[in-house]
Amino acid sequence: MMNKIWVSAFVVMGVFIAIALFVSFYLPSLEKVSKPGIKLSPGDTIGQGLELYYPFDNVANGITPDMSNSGRHGAVTDGYLANTIYGRAMQFNGQHFVNVTGSDIDVENVFTISTWIKLDNGASVEDFNVILSDQFPGNWPSVMFYVINSSGNVNLKVHKRNDNENFSFVVSNVSLTKGTWYNLIGKLEGNNLSIYVNGLLKGKKVLQDLVPYNNNKQFMVGSSYGNNLFLHGALNELRFYNRALTEEEITYLADSDNIPGLFGVGLPNVYLLSPLPGSAVRTANVEFRGNFTDDLLLNNATFYIWNSSESMIHSANVLLAGTSQVASVSYTLPYTGDYKWGFKVTDSEGNSTFSPNATLSYDLTLPLITIINPLNISHNDSITSLQFSASDAHLDSCWYSLNNGATNNSATCNQQVSVFATNGNYNWAVYANDSAGNVNFSKVAFSVTDDTPPVIDFDVPTNRTYLSSTLLFKITLNEKGDAWFSLDGGDSVDMNTSDNKTFTYRVSDLSRGSHVAAFTAEDLQDNSADVNVVFSVNANTGTSGTGTSGTTGSGPNNNNNNNSTIVNNDPNLDDTTNLNVDDQQYLDQTGGDAENSGVDSLFWIIVGLVLLSAAIVVTIVIILIVHKNRQQVQQTQQQGPQYRQGGVVVSGNTGNNFR
Repeated sequence: MMNKIWVSAFVVMGVFIAIALFVSFYLPSLEKVSKPGIKLSPGDTIGQGLELYYPFDNVANGITPDMSNSGRHGAVTDGYLANTIYGRAMQFNGQHFVNVTGSDIDVENVFTISTWIKLDNGASVEDFNVILSDQFPGNWPSVMFYVINSSGNVNLKVHKRNDNENFSFVVSNVSLTKGTWYNLIGKLEGNNLSIYVNGLLKGKKVLQDLVPYNNNKQFMVGSSYGNNLFLHGALNELRFYNRALTEEEITYLADSDNIPGLFGVGLPNVYLLSPLPGSAVRTANVEFRGNFTDDLLLNNATFYIWNSSESMIHSANVLLAGTSQVASVSYTLPYTGDYKWGFKVTDSEGNSTFSPNATLSYDLTLPLITIINPLNISHNDSITSLQFSASDAHLDSCWYSLNNGATNNSATCNQQVSVFATNGNYNWAVYANDSAGNVNFSKVAFSVTDDTPPVIDFDVPTNRTYLSSTLLFKITLNEKGDAWFSLDGGDSVDMNTSDNKTFTYRVSDLSRGSHVAAFTAEDLQDNSADVNVVFSVNANTGTSGTGTSGTTGSGPNNNNNNNSTIVNNDPNLDDTTNLNVDDQQYLDQTGGDAENSGVDSLFWIIVGLVLLSAAIVVTIVIILIVHKNRQQVQQTQQQGPQYRQGGVVVSGNTGNNFR
């Protein structure tokens, strides 16, 4: 019996030790073998933390869908899809963008941006080629991911909180070749800002005291804020994560075999060059141009144009040669209105691609302009604003002239303009044009005759007795102008104002007794009004005085307005020519996988040690139980058999004492 218990204890301990050794040594080695070739499925970690995901394989009604769970679909402005060797991609020609609807994504101290990009040959050297940014006019971006065309370097910038002058940024040490596809990944993790090109770390910087600025504004793809720093190229598989991806996930995204939904491999490409999609023209004869490329030899392109009823009204064939060619077709539009047009390109193997249909308007209609104020009458007060309305199907810009067209001033259409007209006769004109080049204008002739002086309304002082020797003089005019005063026949003092209608001045050390304050106001037409106010002071004070709250002078030319500080909120980026390569910290990727493997192995070794410890504890417990049972058995054997005598239990070895 005892031998069986001991055998069971050692068997249990052996099983635990075997499991611990298996976990500590075999599982880590097995994981090392499987990691390099792993293919993550959509249900694995690569889909976790996605705030944005644009595959750019579909555009419907001007919207490209967000395939993350956020539902921040992209509103496409004049962009279109093109077939590429990596499937359909969004083509950016330097004049359009994708607006991320309802984005307001929080950018804290961790995020990852991933995309595939191919720069076009048409990008000029000064282009910034913004991939993703949340910069809007009047504010700074939280994050901006872009390529500087002059060097081809990839840049990732993060704006510091409460800092309107400096970005924290990292620059890659690799230049992108135009016409070649790359996977770019930018990552912020704590104070570490990194850039990966095709899965390899190409730039890293440790930022000091970084507190990310959260713009919390709407993101844009392909532009900085809808009218600047446009991208010239194609994007595919754009992702924004609210976490820092691991090295394995970055390698996964950089592998083109892992791009889901490959489409159109080997198909020729067509890019519509001019007229730009959505544009308008005012000449009937139009040249339609396209850029055609293919891995094989090009064969031909067919031009198609449809009217507003979507009936095809013309087609033309163009012969092509080589693997890349720009070709054009001239066509005279038969009537004004809206059209759709595009190309079909075919290569030497018979593969064909249709371009998305672009819209075009033949427009000869002049913009409509109406001047609302001033009216074409004689005004008895000064004119301080110009208000007009402008409308057109393709309204482009507006401007105005205050001297009958001799000089012009730009204006925002349908917004009030601050201007000024004193006594005299005037001829003002407002102009507007549309994107087709149609120009129209409207004029107004009026006069201003203002000989009425301003009206002064007194708050302090009035004809009464004051119990304080310090008073804040305050008056209000019924129109804009200037005001000053003199106290008891003294010098003139200009009053302070922020709107040229309400004026104040603090007077101190007024003596006990009666005082006379003489106020003068002058409107913008030089009409003046003078009013005296008699008041009394009943306080134990010194001599009469006017303090130091204003400027002593002799009239309106000494007006002392409140000072203000003008803050420059120009959202333009810093000059990238100041980037210093010595300021960048680049890291080599060698050893990174070994470090991660070491962490994994350590984890499994710890698990094995825990199991081994458990086995030892269980074994000790079994030994203690067995030992205790053995002692009890020995005690029983020493006492011998028992029997009952006279109601008393007596051990067998004491029986000889009884007769």
